[in-house]
Amino acid sequence: MNIMKYMTFKLSLIICAVAIVSLSDANGQLIPLENRPLTGSADFQDVGRHVGQRALGTITLTTPTPADGEVDQPSHDIRIEADGFAFLSNGLVLRNSSGGELLFNAPGQSHDLDVLFLGSGAYSVDNFSLPSSNEYIDGGDNVVTAFGGYWNWQADYNRIDGTTATFSLDDQRFDNGNSTDGEIGFSGGISPIDLSFTSGPETTAAFNRVSSARPTPLPVVPDQDGRFDFIEDQTPTIERQNVLLSVDTPPVSPPVVDGDPSEQPPQPVLDLSGITISAEGVSLQDRRLSFDHPDLTFISSSLPPTISAGRVLKGEVGETVDLSRSDNVTVRTLGDDDERTRIQLSGGSDVTSSGGRLTATFSEVTDFNSADDTATVNFSANFTNIDRSVTGTFSETIDLGNRISSLEMLDDENVQDELDIRYTYGVVENNSLLSNDVNYFILDGESAAGVEVSSRNVWREFSRNAHTDIRTSNSFQLDGSNNQTVGFSTADGNVFAEGLAGEVPTANTTFQASRKNVQTSITNFTDGGELAEDDTITISNDRIGSLTELQAETFVEFSREGSTKWTLPELSGFDGSLAAGESLTLTATFDDSSLSESSLGRNYRTRLTARLQDGVSNLFSETDPVAELARVESARFDSNNSHFSIIGSDATLQTVSYFVERNEELTNSSGSASIGAGASLFGEGINLTNTLENSSLGETPTEFRVIDSDILSSNALVEVSFSSLDDASMEQADAFGFETLVSDIAQLNGLDGVLHVVDLSVATGSGGNEVFWFDEDRGNWLNAVLGNSNVETFGDAALNLNSFISVAGLSTTIGDYLDDNRFSGSYESYLDSIDGTGPELGAFGTDGVRAWAVIDHNSFFAVANAVPEPSTVTLIGFLAIGLMTRRKR
Repeated sequence: MNIMKYMTFKLSLIICAVAIVSLSDANGQLIPLENRPLTGSADFQDVGRHVGQRALGTITLTTPTPADGEVDQPSHDIRIEADGFAFLSNGLVLRNSSGGELLFNAPGQSHDLDVLFLGSGAYSVDNFSLPSSNEYIDGGDNVVTAFGGYWNWQADYNRIDGTTATFSLDDQRFDNGNSTDGEIGFSGGISPIDLSFTSGPETTAAFNRVSSARPTPLPVVPDQDGRFDFIEDQTPTIERQNVLLSVDTPPVSPPVVDGDPSEQPPQPVLDLSGITISAEGVSLQDRRLSFDHPDLTFISSSLPPTISAGRVLKGEVGETVDLSRSDNVTVRTLGDDDERTRIQLSGGSDVTSSGGRLTATFSEVTDFNSADDTATVNFSANFTNIDRSVTGTFSETIDLGNRISSLEMLDDENVQDELDIRYTYGVVENNSLLSNDVNYFILDGESAAGVEVSSRNVWREFSRNAHTDIRTSNSFQLDGSNNQTVGFSTADGNVFAEGLAGEVPTANTTFQASRKNVQTSITNFTDGGELAEDDTITISNDRIGSLTELQAETFVEFSREGSTKWTLPELSGFDGSLAAGESLTLTATFDDSSLSESSLGRNYRTRLTARLQDGVSNLFSETDPVAELARVESARFDSNNSHFSIIGSDATLQTVSYFVERNEELTNSSGSASIGAGASLFGEGINLTNTLENSSLGETPTEFRVIDSDILSSNALVEVSFSSLDDASMEQADAFGFETLVSDIAQLNGLDGVLHVVDLSVATGSGGNEVFWFDEDRGNWLNAVLGNSNVETFGDAALNLNSFISVAGLSTTIGDYLDDNRFSGSYESYLDSIDGTGPELGAFGTDGVRAWAVIDHNSFFAVANAVPEPSTVTLIGFLAIGLMTRRKR
């Protein structure tokens, strides 16, 4: 936050540069003064009330002359950086306002720093002293001693593929919800802060003197999880901004070969204990006044609040009329006395607008010292001899700004110099009501009697600015006839005028509502689901055309997602509609050129969604080019055009999805693939089939696939490897639930933290129906969705289907959660059932051929013959499980 936005303050402070003071030794030789100390004191007692952005004054910092027995050699320069500041936790601020860098490099030098207090209200700070200053290690592995300002940092780390990358505290992968991430706090002193922030500093433990300014170690992650380990000797890169005080660090001399090591110069430190500041006062913001009245309108931020004095009907040339209005308007302020400057609204003679038609009268002087202070001003609007032959809206404005003055005359106080209020009046003409004839359409001859229809075909001819206000009821009723006369008039209560004296609005209007019949289409289409390459999709409108009735068309909207290698060339010339008797045939074609190179197999798949509707086109004239199409969305429909309505209860709206997939399969015991950022595994998934030699399933080794995922935000190296049940590790084979596994075990790395869908083949006759994962932390085989990041369980007792868990903060039982998320069918059928909204974390299912699960973690996976009735039977593998918390990889 900007210092200039803060009000006044009171302070007491001590800053110092620690000196290692040494006198002569036992032999009487002079001992060098290794550090140049700073001294200085300032006393700002009872500085009174002041505007917050003004500095209290300056404190003079001085380097003293060495004491007897000391020599000022060698020494270390102390720098005060240009625009440097130190924001202390008690609200005090020290700032270099000189416009350039200040340097202490000899005895007896002096420089001034501004002393400020940020905030508003009364303050008192006595003999404030500062702890020792802070050290950190910069990118060159040098110790730096500095005080104040703002730090941010970043550090390098090693990727699993051997490359190096960089993260900083604002890296989303390490986001802990702390808005101050990116700042550096210190445990050995008061945290510095960027003054552009509005909140106070929070100390972070990433860099401090205890840890030698190294990054705090993050949890170690095994390589197979696809995350990155941090190396011991990583060095952070530090960026310093607006540092107030710093001291030069001497270079470290290289070691002497075959001799005594060279003497290292002492390291300088900052100890500002030779500086003291005391202050007392009240820091203030400028006070403002505003109007308050129930009839005020605020038309825009650039116009003053407005009160209407009324409207009159237009008359002949020479006719005049008078309008007047009187209001007691409240003037009020906000903010207590110890936070705002004191101002006064003076009384005295009346204040008149420049046009002379608006007068403000008040006699009492009002002092505004608290949030409850108000003043009442009587405003009289006297608009005489108004020319009734000229229409429009007219106004007068009065400004009370020159009646506002300061009671304190503080330095830098910005006293309000405007306080405007406006009155308006209008001269208006009679308005007219217009309408056009309208066609309304029903479906398949259904009666439209008594159905309400939008009346957007009736409108006011002129705007309200220069005409009377006229409005209509917003609907009319259809009686079901082929031709119906609809009328609006003041007599039938459907037209409402403003009611001005002499007003005679042209309020009577009629129009013809003509009924027309529309036949719905008869749409047939190929059932949705999986298609093989070169299979065809047919969508047809099988209705036979009628010469006497309008024929609804079949409107088809296609959307697709997935691999671009699947094409539908017939769509290039399709206009989106099928008239009676027309059809569309599509063939899915695969482009096998330049397939992605990978040591894993790839699944190239696309989902095509067709949205089918009845509708009627070309019903509008060329004067309405925007509204060329009317679609039947529901039982009652109004087009966006004001001259058209369509009604019916037989509207059609259907959605169907088709899936095409081509597998470039690979058989191996392990493999990997690089997936680039911005990709989704829905379009080009991965697969791997175990080898016969590495499988315990005879001629049907397990096939493992990742068939969908969120879009990857960064590059990922995805790895898959197999082990047979016979070769399972002792830890896995001894785990609860192992006896239910009926497939080879597949290990997946590289997608931890990313929503993705795993899919395993189900061996014929095995009865496998769920994807299980191995919880290596607790040694259990469980349903894979229970390892997701949004699932947490409670208690130390053994878990069963009646145990309570928390899913995204909501409590449920394990049995209910699995029941709610189980889908009976393939993943493609599941996607079709949710109408393209995207998979939900925790869904799982099987079609008897493949078992799948929507997860966001990596691990060992296998198909299990799980208990079919989880709501009534204890799930095998849950017994003797202790606390299972959210996995953190």
